Amino acid sequence: MVAHQGRGLLAAGERGLLIAEVAASGKIKISASHATHGKATRVVAENDRAWLVDDETEVVMLDIGAPSKPAESGRYRADQAITDIAVQGGYVYLLLGRSTVAVIDMRTPHASVELSRFDLDAEAKQIFVAGDHVYAAQPGYGLAILDAGDKAHIRQIGRHAVTGGATAVSVQDDVALLARGESGITLLNVSDPAQIKWLGSHSRLGRVAGMAAHAKKALLWNDAPNLSAWTWPIPNCPPSPRRIATWRSCRKLAGCHLLDDSTVLAANSSTLQSIDLSATPPLFSNENLDTGQGVNFGGERRLFIAGDIAYVADWFSGLHLYDITMPDRPRLLSSFHTPGSAKGVAVRDGIALRRG
Repeated sequence: MVAHQGRGLLAAGERGLLIAEVAASGKIKISASHATHGKATRVVAENDRAWLVDDETEVVMLDIGAPSKPAESGRYRADQAITDIAVQGGYVYLLLGRSTVAVIDMRTPHASVELSRFDLDAEAKQIFVAGDHVYAAQPGYGLAILDAGDKAHIRQIGRHAVTGGATAVSVQDDVALLARGESGITLLNVSDPAQIKWLGSHSRLGRVAGMAAHAKKALLWNDAPNLSAWTWPIPNCPPSPRRIATWRSCRKLAGCHLLDDSTVLAANSSTLQSIDLSATPPLFSNENLDTGQGVNFGGERRLFIAGDIAYVADWFSGLHLYDITMPDRPRLLSSFHTPGSAKGVAVRDGIALRRG
């Protein structure tokens, strides 16, 4: 599912592409559709075009300038199953099989050309494109970053391990939000792909099943099934995820997307629902805390205070140092991503010892 000009585009399996609109009353209407040869599994959109994965190995380019009448304007057949798709500037990025990223030039109707491909060293679940970089979420490792500035020669330029690996990624303003399955979410500073830095994390989410982003908000849904909306980064403090709304579904969610700042289109295996996030307050009283203000969301925590510095051993995210000169406003000074889980910390003569 993807949002496009206030509408929802859905890859609806044997039903092909569906275009849904949500009225002010919340009522959903299917305003247009496009039949496919096989099952439609994924869709992305840019400007007046959409790219639909058909029967696992084909990409269908559609002109959606007139949303009520989608018209096919090109096809590309891959030599492997297409497991994810992204688009930027008319260039289509495909995740082929489990670990191959391919760049396809589909700017010109009926003239698709593969420009290059790169084989990752581990399985990837999802890809995201921002600027000249391709970000790959790897379940068995974390995040891989490819340089696609030269479309004919893409190459890997960065990699970062996270606890639990990564199943989805979204990037805005050099901040990457990673969904980590049972381990929650993590934010990374990716302004320098060779020196990726940990910014914050949250683990009280259940098993994260999917993620979608719109402007400064992100949607995450788990296997409970719960849907939560987050905002990042927070101005004037270290970027960290902050939950702004939560909604509980009665059935497992298959996909969601923000149509605007507050309207969500959610799909399960057989129905569509519209959700007004402005009317769904957080379910938990402590959800508006964030790591930049002194709260960690890893596993069981251990604290050691020396002078005005608090040393926090946070299982999933490592070791963090806070300035507690003002106890009501702890300030994050620095973080260290430990090779394993940080289960405890002690400080003596300016040296911090971590138990792992």
